Amino acid sequence: MSTGLLHFGEALSLAVDRFGVRHAVWDSGPVYEPPDEYERGEIWYTSLTGHLPVIASAVIPPEGGSLDAPGNRAQLDFPSGAVDQTTVVTYTETSSWATGDLFGVCFFDLSAERVSDGAPVTSFSLSYTITVNYTDAEKGAAIESTLGLYWQDGANWVLVPTSSVDAANNRLTATADHMTLFAVLGETRRVYLPIVMRNQ
Repeated sequence: MSTGLLHFGEALSLAVDRFGVRHAVWDSGPVYEPPDEYERGEIWYTSLTGHLPVIASAVIPPEGGSLDAPGNRAQLDFPSGAVDQTTVVTYTETSSWATGDLFGVCFFDLSAERVSDGAPVTSFSLSYTITVNYTDAEKGAAIESTLGLYWQDGANWVLVPTSSVDAANNRLTATADHMTLFAVLGETRRVYLPIVMRNQ
């Protein structure tokens, strides 16, 4: 197809990244009626999101500290000694996507870097606490008692063993010692065992 001076042809590529951001790249093809004897083309790029990601950062010194995500979504608490140098920790809330049999309540990426030289920090000397708040609407089809904090390991989601759900307050807590992509996930199907009755 063409629009104005640009001809798209078949050179349009679309992709959706793991955060749900939509990307489009296309080749304009030759520019018609160029100002000189040379035909020129351009590569165009754009990205589309339904909403801007929620991002929060905090400076964590060796003495410890906290990061609060906007809207009371999440809180990270780092004890004294978790880092040996002052570190900037960043929370980025991302879009949800399919996770097989588990229902995704929310997804967020945690990253960190040293203030002194910008080197990435991927693990900590001591575990920090993650607290995530959710609503009944966000819980959706997930069975609340099965909610847990998971981290992405390649193509797999791994349950953080310290996950604990406070259903009365719609809150989940867990401890972790590394930065990665996290998600609050829950099961959607209950398993019922057959009842076996014996004749007396």
